[in-house]
Amino acid sequence: MSSWQQRLYEASCGCCISEAELRSREIDRQIAEDEVRYRNQINVFPLGTSGSGRSTFLMQINILYGKDFDNEFRTTVYSEIIKGMKVLADARRKSRLEWQDPSNKQHEKKILNFQLPQLIDTEKFMGYFESIKSLWTDKAIQDAYDGGGKFQLVRMYIINFDRCG
Repeated sequence: MSSWQQRLYEASCGCCISEAELRSREIDRQIAEDEVRYRNQINVFPLGTSGSGRSTFLMQINILYGKDFDNEFRTTVYSEIIKGMKVLADARRKSRLEWQDPSNKQHEKKILNFQLPQLIDTEKFMGYFESIKSLWTDKAIQDAYDGGGKFQLVRMYIINFDRCG
């Protein structure tokens, strides 16, 4: 029996397989799995000027298809949630809507004091989380939100707010 026949025999019967051969087979199996996985992958390269909505588009895709936000987008999402709630709180104030829960005055003050631009990491965002959640459940904020077109909001951020916390 020649050496290649010996190797073929050893490989087929499973005996005397070296550690290197096992590792090689594992690598080959992983490559085959990756080929199948990446065959269905679509790469998107959005083009546009600053402010044209590239990041928003990518975040919407992540929300729609249930993937977690990349760290690159997480700070933008956090910032948009806080900015959206700041707009709602300001709209409530300008419309002179009364708080359903009087403790929301403190939460509103905290949100209105938020200054942009700030880098919002998860730890910092969690400092605003309870305030945003409390304000969002108040009827005054809901009424301001129902005012619709008067106040520019990014609806998807507020609607999917609970996914961030």
